[in-house]
Amino acid sequence: PRQRGLSLGLFSEDAGFSYRPLLDEIRATGADHVELVVAWYLRDVHATAVHDHPRYTAPPAAIARAIDDAHAAGLRVLLFPIVRLEKQGSPDEWRGTLSPSDRGALFASYTSKLLALAALGARHQVEVLSVGSELSTLDVDRAAWAKVIAAVRRVHHGALTYSGNWDHFEQVALYDLVDYAGVCGYFKLSEGPTADVDALARSWRAVRARLEALVSRVRRPLLFTEVGYLSQAGASAWPWNEGASEPIDLAD
Repeated sequence: PRQRGLSLGLFSEDAGFSYRPLLDEIRATGADHVELVVAWYLRDVHATAVHDHPRYTAPPAAIARAIDDAHAAGLRVLLFPIVRLEKQGSPDEWRGTLSPSDRGALFASYTSKLLALAALGARHQVEVLSVGSELSTLDVDRAAWAKVIAAVRRVHHGALTYSGNWDHFEQVALYDLVDYAGVCGYFKLSEGPTADVDALARSWRAVRARLEALVSRVRRPLLFTEVGYLSQAGASAWPWNEGASEPIDLAD
């Protein structure tokens, strides 16, 4: 069934912060799902130990309360962990470029964190769990993910997804192991600032053809786990740049 959802990051530094007003606001838009984002951290792209950040990782009690509040607001929940880096060797390093010194150790650490989150979600009847997002250097390893996902299914009995990055989703090797083929949809639609609606539509039609080909190949429903374009000049050329500070432009 079609999902109409919005994403909400559980990033408050206050462990007692209530997300309920934000969840009520999301429900008032007509949304029926909310994606609750939980951030985990690696020291750098070569690290093998996934850990909580003392300020930016929501503690279990806060996650549980947000899930319960979402359900009380009439929303179904997609629990969505992401990995962030504490240190970048260059601006190009992020979770999509991980190069762990010990790949097996990283998968073991990640699995441990994911199973704990899955168990929490199961206790609070989460409808959908993402097993990962945008891990482009890792999501080509189907055998490793088969073990991860088998372990998760023993704990979480709802649906599972994995979110491939917009420039890599066709290489993701694990979509057949989950229930939804997730995609972060920050697709480049132009080479620069433009208000040419026809040109933007042509770009989207080309993207749609690729996405439809994916759905036919993996035989899983498509789920946009992230999608959006900043209201800034040129955003159709770099929608993934969350730190952009170009002039406001509601036409581009």
